[in-house]
Amino acid sequence: MNRTLATTGRAGAESLIPVEVDPIRVAELARYFVDARRVVPGLTVDHEHRARSWWWPLPAASDREILRSIVPSASIADHRAAASVLAEHVDALMRERLHGVALLGAKRGGRRTVPECWLASLTSSDAALPTTLDMAKVAAFADEVTTWVRFGTASTARVRVVLRVDEPVADDADWHVRVLVQDSDEPSLVVDAPELWTGSSFPPSAIGELLLGLGRIVRIAPELGGLLETARPDSLTLSTDAVVAFVRDRVAPLVDAGVGIALPGWWSARQR
Repeated sequence: MNRTLATTGRAGAESLIPVEVDPIRVAELARYFVDARRVVPGLTVDHEHRARSWWWPLPAASDREILRSIVPSASIADHRAAASVLAEHVDALMRERLHGVALLGAKRGGRRTVPECWLASLTSSDAALPTTLDMAKVAAFADEVTTWVRFGTASTARVRVVLRVDEPVADDADWHVRVLVQDSDEPSLVVDAPELWTGSSFPPSAIGELLLGLGRIVRIAPELGGLLETARPDSLTLSTDAVVAFVRDRVAPLVDAGVGIALPGWWSARQR
């Protein structure tokens, strides 16, 4: 392998970290993400208040093995450095392919806004945003972009959180939202969340991944915040009106964020 110097660009740091990577393998992996259109735009502001746009790879859980192939060791530093090398290759390749493409419409009069400068920089060979911009506004917009990316990024965790909506039974007027855990690599393996606490085929790390997943869910659907009010979250009750609003307003963004949603089979039937 050749020794490559990687910058920690995604974190905004400027120091160079020596890490051994196979440049051919990294280039192949970058093409894999770009060809599959599994990339996402980003924005960072470093400690010297310099802002730049990025094109980042958008991995899925099934990519764990191929991503591991470019990491020289299990250390956190090597993971970060390898991710930086891959990000830089993806960014360069996307800019090469988007050369001459305008993400903005016709240029309007007046000074460009922060989002407009960001969009323009995504297809430029120079990723830097103008230094004349208000950096406080740029930093705030970078936070919004980062939040959006996190919501849209498929999780690389071992487990996937699934929310199952069960309709009322007998005289029970409440709907029940149950938390299930699905193996990302073996979708047929699904267990109720309580099984994680008492022992299951999932590793102990699955508990932490479940809690992180629920935190992400509650950010998208705050009405499910009750799931985080217990030490061992497993279910929540909702009224009929709340369930209707949840399905109407929350299911689509949750699915986009990689959360599984299981509704009663009749829900989408035309006659209902």
